[in-house]
This record gives sequence, structure tokens and C-alpha cells, in this order.
Amino acid sequence: MDSVSPANVLNVLKRKRRFEVMSVQTKVLDTIYDYNGQALAPRHNYLNYGLLGDSILGFVGACDVDLKFMADGEDVRDGKTIAADRMAHLLVEVFDVDLLGAASLQRLTAELCVDVLSDLSDQSELVHQLRRTGDDLYCGSKKFNISVAVPSVNSCLIHFAVNTDNAGAPVETIGLVDFQVSDSQFLDELVRRLAAEIESIRRATYKVLPH
Repeated sequence: MDSVSPANVLNVLKRKRRFEVMSVQTKVLDTIYDYNGQALAPRHNYLNYGLLGDSILGFVGACDVDLKFMADGEDVRDGKTIAADRMAHLLVEVFDVDLLGAASLQRLTAELCVDVLSDLSDQSELVHQLRRTGDDLYCGSKKFNISVAVPSVNSCLIHFAVNTDNAGAPVETIGLVDFQVSDSQFLDELVRRLAAEIESIRRATYKVLPH
């Protein structure tokens, strides 16, 4: 039996058909969908929209998270209200990822938000004031987004949403209206870039040789 070595592994790989990474399934809704936390559930994207496997669902709607669906223990302990009249939302489900990996994707999504705004907004000075603290983005004391990651039996789920306007939130906020970017334009680009990042990360893991 041949020993396992980088050379032998490469020879095997050359004999095999090229393995293609399954694409991240994406959809941006063209109708209003209000979010109360219940949709942060395994296979929501698949059962409701046919998005099988790693998936990203984008939509615009109000946010008013019911206490029974609140996933952040700190928010529950502090009795916080998570609400806004209109937000641009992402619901992400990823497989073969632990909670640490999902939390890392949250932070990557926050960074991608800044990249998208840098490309779409002509309010460059305002964009440059955005700062990330954990998975949250702030412009001074004004909060731009909300986010949470939770595990399921065989996947992890992320809800990430940014303010579109600044109505109905319990804290001081900044929204897409301040950056003069439409919610549909922002969502389309953010969903595209996040899907590309997830696929790129998976490809990177498949190239690593065993030792």
C-alpha cells in the first residue's frame, strides 16, 4: 500500500475528477417580510424558499423580536427591545460550521457592509466614520446594525440586519438613508459578496493537504 505523502495525495487528486464547491444558494425577496425572530430556525430558507444547503435570504421589513425568540442571552437579561420600522435583513444558514465559525462570519458580514457602502455611497466621509465593535457597526454613538448567530443540530444560523431609516428603534441609529443608498441595491450587493466569501473559504479548506 502506498504511503500517505504530499506527492501521493497530489497524484490521487490528479486522477480524480475536479471537485466543485456547491454554490451558496441566495434569494432577495421583492416583497416586504417583517421579522420577529421566529424565522431564525433550521431549514427556514429551504422549507420556505427552496434554498438547499448553505444559503442566504435577503429581505426588507420591520423588526420586532419577540422575547420568546430572542437568542442573545445578554439582551434577555437586560430586557432590551430589538425593533425598528424598516431594516434590510439577511438570514444565513451554513453547514459544517461551529458557533465560533458562525460568529466569525457575523464579523466578516459587518466588514463587507463597510465595503459595500464604500462602493455604493457618495457619502465617503460618513462611511469612513463607521467602526466595528465585535459584530456591531457604529458611526459615533449611532448604531447601524443588529446581529446574532445561533447553532442548530447540524448547522448554524445568522440574522444580520441594518437600519434603512431611523424610525422605531429604541436607540440612536444611522441607516442606509443617511448613506443615500437604497435597501434593494445594498442587499443585492451584500448577499452577492457574502456568498462569494463563503464559497471562497470552502475552496480554501479543500486545498489543504493532510499531514
